[in-house]
Amino acid sequence: ERRAGGVLEYLGKDTQDRDSQHEARSERDAGIDQPQAAPEVPDHGQRSDHMAMSPDGSAVYVSSEKGSAISVIDTRTDRATKAIEVGKTLNGLAIKPDGSLVLAAVYGEDRVAFVDTATRSVVASVAVPKPHAIAIHPDGKLAYVASQEPGHFALSVIDLEGRKVLRMIALPKTPRDVEFSYDGKTLYLTLAGVNAIEVLDPTSGAILKEIPTGASPHIAGYYRGSAVGVAVIVAVGVNSDGRREVLGFESTIDLEEGLGQREQPRQPFLRRTG
Repeated sequence: ERRAGGVLEYLGKDTQDRDSQHEARSERDAGIDQPQAAPEVPDHGQRSDHMAMSPDGSAVYVSSEKGSAISVIDTRTDRATKAIEVGKTLNGLAIKPDGSLVLAAVYGEDRVAFVDTATRSVVASVAVPKPHAIAIHPDGKLAYVASQEPGHFALSVIDLEGRKVLRMIALPKTPRDVEFSYDGKTLYLTLAGVNAIEVLDPTSGAILKEIPTGASPHIAGYYRGSAVGVAVIVAVGVNSDGRREVLGFESTIDLEEGLGQREQPRQPFLRRTG
């Protein structure tokens, strides 16, 4: 969660030295209004596709879609201290507000794994078809999981105490990212092929409005103490050498008012050429 004041921010790098668009943040050094320079996640033997940071900022949990284990990074030393075997083709991670559990989307095995952060072991699993991204409500009771099963795109709502699926919210297209607002009243959702952020009522499951963002939005967040939210926009183009180039931008979005972009995207933080 990004809060008003300073934050410690981690950006992932994969083994081909290409920046990852996924990041983990934690409050640090109160009184600093802008984020500190982001340290790279240390080499842990695999690329860094997804991350979650403990509420106290002491640990970063990192998964790779090419791996089966979650790496635990000690932020005091920036070293990987543990590899937790979870399952094939790991996707998104999310951590409970009290820090007791990490949820991991095990895409290759159609389930969401519950990882106990004290024992650093898998203690339960819930079946979800092709789980990708996960958002946990700020009260720690429910998790919303983006299910990418072809022909049955949905959000799966999981009761974290009962460890069971309560309901499925059908979606028209492939869900990418899901993020709660800091107060839990709103769920922000991005869908493949939709150049907008979907604003969803988590109680009813209804999409309340769309916020235009430009091409290919992936991640949207609305942080405590902030007047605006941040959306990650990924654009594809051709560079001067004629090669395909993927660029990632952070753009400022007025998520509360639904006004779309407030300013032009910043310099790209992700650049992949192929």
